[in-house]
Amino acid sequence: MIRIGEYNIKVDEMYRGKLVKIGDGHTMKVNREKIKQLIDTYCEGNYARFAREVDIDTSHLHRFVNKGIGGGKKVLGGVMRFCKDKNINFEDYIDL
Repeated sequence: MIRIGEYNIKVDEMYRGKLVKIGDGHTMKVNREKIKQLIDTYCEGNYARFAREVDIDTSHLHRFVNKGIGGGKKVLGGVMRFCKDKNINFEDYIDL
């Protein structure tokens, strides 16, 4: 279980680091293209700055956005926290 603000998310498994299976069989996938737009909009395209904001390693973020490697619960949790702090609907960046 990970807690992001008011959200409790039960994470059962990760599939290849991209899909996060949550309780009752649903999955979440972080949308790479939309995350890139978020980085461009809020951090002027600066991966290091966005990585600090979401509290993940810069290389992890870069690999996820540009190559599709990773993107599991670390990225999901970071994006959710970032969106909550900026009053953005995080569901716009996650495919349910």
